[in-house]
Amino acid sequence: MSYKDKEKIKAYHKAYREANKEKLKYYIKAYHEDNKEKIKAYKEANKEKNKALNKAWREANKEKIKAYNKAWREANKEKIKAYKKEKNKAYYEVNKEKMKANSRHYAKNNKGIINAISSKRRADKIRATPSWANLEKIKEIYKNCPKGYHVDHIIPLRSEYVCGLHVENNLQYLTATENLQKSNNIINKYL
Repeated sequence: MSYKDKEKIKAYHKAYREANKEKLKYYIKAYHEDNKEKIKAYKEANKEKNKALNKAWREANKEKIKAYNKAWREANKEKIKAYKKEKNKAYYEVNKEKMKANSRHYAKNNKGIINAISSKRRADKIRATPSWANLEKIKEIYKNCPKGYHVDHIIPLRSEYVCGLHVENNLQYLTATENLQKSNNIINKYL
């Protein structure tokens, strides 16, 4: 093989690396173990050069990196899920009071939104929200609820005789006392 034929040499080296993956892996690991200080010194002396080479490689191999990362995420869904759960749990433990304070602050300043979300969740649970319901209007009704009042379903979502829908024209404002007394009944004036 001629030393001037670069493509042949390149192909030979590639084939050799493919055929001897484990052997090379072992040699590289052993070399790194035996030359930690030398490698560290080289990296320190060539920080900028290595940074530029790494950047150039990433730029040239964007699609390859993207495909590798996607395949890794697909193969490790459970591992990622467990990691995120553990990380979130650890963050929560460290910042428990801060997160609770943030939640209370948000709930206090966005009562209408919180009430709309809670009612929507309950309504969805029993499938009382039709596809044609104006969700923005419903949210607005909850958001504009006067202090001391509740948003009530005129025809209750769950009742012994009839079940209403979670739609804008089935909502009204009632004082907290009236709403709690009404429970899931229909007030006579609507019959």
